[in-house]
Amino acid sequence: MKKTATRLLLLMLLIFAVSPVSAHAAGKKAVYKAYTNWMNSKEASKYKKFCLVELDSDKIPELIGVYNRTGYPGINNYIICSYSGGKIVKRAFQDAAGTGGARITISYVPRKGKLVSCQGHSMSPVDDYIVYKWKGGQWRNAGQGTKNYISGKCTWGKKSMSKSKFDKKVSAKNSKPFFELTFISKAKMRKKLK
Repeated sequence: MKKTATRLLLLMLLIFAVSPVSAHAAGKKAVYKAYTNWMNSKEASKYKKFCLVELDSDKIPELIGVYNRTGYPGINNYIICSYSGGKIVKRAFQDAAGTGGARITISYVPRKGKLVSCQGHSMSPVDDYIVYKWKGGQWRNAGQGTKNYISGKCTWGKKSMSKSKFDKKVSAKNSKPFFELTFISKAKMRKKLK
């Protein structure tokens, strides 16, 4: 009797331990199929290179596509494809380095569902920041502020704050710029998603 009860208990533990893994794997497979289908669409044809990055904490990476506009060196156009509610949710961003003195940098905080857009100009000591958070299956504006690199003055919305508090708001120490990501060709990404 004890052996039967022990075997039954071990079998139940094994079932519960394996189920979440297989459910996650099945979910990831469906997401990757959706990403592949989108990459084959006309809308995705302008994006030439891709990468997978875990932007939020669901353990399923987002697909990021990039293309450079011809005639505008240093301008990258990104699209972030996230999977929510059985469909792909897309959000486009742009960054620019040194184009007419302007710079726009898009950064992300790994596995936190947070994107940061920093915009400035070489002729100005002030940068504007916009933070986006992944909420309810969408990238939503979570706030914005400015930082003056000469005076050290920082504002979030209309509220003044210290540089250290501002840096925490924009996750300055933990963010990684998109331009440092390693992108691969569409053909290689299709293979990776299989």
